[in-house]
Amino acid sequence: MLSVPETLAAPVGMGPVPAVLEARIGYHETVTRLVIALSERVSYDVFTLTDPDRVVVDLPAVRWQVAPDAEPRPSGLIDGLRHGSYKTDVSRLVIDCREPVIVRETGLIVDQKSQYRLFIDLATATQPPPPRTDPAVTAPVISDSALGQVIGRTELLGGDGPSSRRRRTAGAQ
Repeated sequence: MLSVPETLAAPVGMGPVPAVLEARIGYHETVTRLVIALSERVSYDVFTLTDPDRVVVDLPAVRWQVAPDAEPRPSGLIDGLRHGSYKTDVSRLVIDCREPVIVRETGLIVDQKSQYRLFIDLATATQPPPPRTDPAVTAPVISDSALGQVIGRTELLGGDGPSSRRRRTAGAQ
């Protein structure tokens, strides 16, 4: 009988652990976007902290399957990424920022290949909010050839304060 290594096993009573398959950072004009590809739909919690400036993303327990040499390099407002287990059933991604930031928008998208992509758009905290537009017609900050159907989205056009929280549950709109 094969045994599953402890780091890949799901907590008792849970199904398979979702996997982080890819992470990338893009920068376009005034917004830095972090995209995390996931093996399945997940809920997430995003909040900012100061001293030092960072954005925290809490996910259910996930396996980080991005090879160290494939992890994204710092770009735009992002100075680095750290990830690990925060609690038994919570994985945490910490986005170290070069300066104070606001989370402009987050969303969970399913693409044409049925892969899930969590995106987080960051802007400088001193940047004024953009004019309100219909999110259905707003072009993505980073070109992604097949963004697909939005299955969860938070719009934070006015930004969120220096220490604030936004929770999204998969499937909620």
